[in-house]
Amino acid sequence: MTYLTHDIPVAGGLLRVAEWRPDGFAPGDAGRAGYAPGDAGRAGFAAGDAGRAGFTPGGDEVPLIVALHGMTGSHLSWQHLAAQLPHARIIAPDLRGRGRSADLPGPYGIAGHVADLLAVVAALRLTPEASPATLIGHSLGAFVAVAALREAPQLFGRAILADGGLPLTVPLNLRDDDLVEAVMGVAVARRTELTFTSKQIYRKFWRLHPGFAASWSDELGVMADYDLTETIAADGSLQYRPVSSREAIEADARELYGSHAILAALAAAGAGGGMGAASAGGGMAAAGAGGGMGAAGAGGDGVAAGAGGGTGAAGANGDSESPGHPGAGNGTTTSPRPRVTVLTAARGLLNETPGVYSPREIAAWQAEFSWVEFVEVPNVNHYSLVLSARGAKAVAREYNRTLIPA
Repeated sequence: MTYLTHDIPVAGGLLRVAEWRPDGFAPGDAGRAGYAPGDAGRAGFAAGDAGRAGFTPGGDEVPLIVALHGMTGSHLSWQHLAAQLPHARIIAPDLRGRGRSADLPGPYGIAGHVADLLAVVAALRLTPEASPATLIGHSLGAFVAVAALREAPQLFGRAILADGGLPLTVPLNLRDDDLVEAVMGVAVARRTELTFTSKQIYRKFWRLHPGFAASWSDELGVMADYDLTETIAADGSLQYRPVSSREAIEADARELYGSHAILAALAAAGAGGGMGAASAGGGMAAAGAGGGMGAAGAGGDGVAAGAGGGTGAAGANGDSESPGHPGAGNGTTTSPRPRVTVLTAARGLLNETPGVYSPREIAAWQAEFSWVEFVEVPNVNHYSLVLSARGAKAVAREYNRTLIPA
């Protein structure tokens, strides 16, 4: 697999975008996402259907994935997933205010991230000629993915939302100043205000966090180093500080809980098929009737689909789930309804139970959005759902399973 980065012009500057692609794959002038390994050097090679993102394990097509990281992450959040999907092409930006995109100015928020994403699609010529690409979003990235489905349903045929995309519950009397800490935890929220004497100390800061302690890896160390920039202290000593923009984090956090905009979008649930006029906050909209959830697969690292009115078959070891597919509703949009799966972690940001979404909340979302599939991933927390080999294996398994058309 080849790893490279791009700097894409967006409002206010350059957005850093990473790409993992199979060795030997070249997008070509069309920016195509379809490629048959071994065919590129043949005299008769033609890529008329090169935009296809469809792929089945063992096939010869390269699927296109756009991966959107969480609130405090960067494109390196997807290292484990890239290792699990070596035959895929993964496009992963540093969202505005993070990583090498940290210096981009506001305005921040979900709408800004979607505008940046569409700029990336245009610059890299990711517009599909046949099957749309897949969005995979974690935490904040899941909210961005939902908004992107609304803004450009013709570009993205399905989405996997990892522990995000649905409004978070916070105390009603919470002040805006305390919102970031409520959403992310005090230590993580305040880290942008701290300086560290070495990269090793910053790694230790994360390694001692309850959400990372049990799943620490070399990949997380690389991600931590990437999050730092060098500064000179008043005494002339070298120090390090996190690059993430506090202003960006605060602006984005305000859109992740039950705002009026998201609630207004949710009120349209059941009105018909497709993604309706969603809010700027990235909420789900206009869910249609149809389709149930799959039955649980028990054991190992497998994922267990949440309860619902579906007909999926259980997998004995969690490796062969076959949940029922969402049915087609009577949508009012011109594009087919995207296939959406919400993956929820069994544990939360501090490795506590319940996770970010409680069983009661999940049951309510299942009733509200009958066309969305909900799958609980056991033995992971909010972070390790994506930032660990175990979690990435579950995400990749769900991705491969849902490649079968609904």
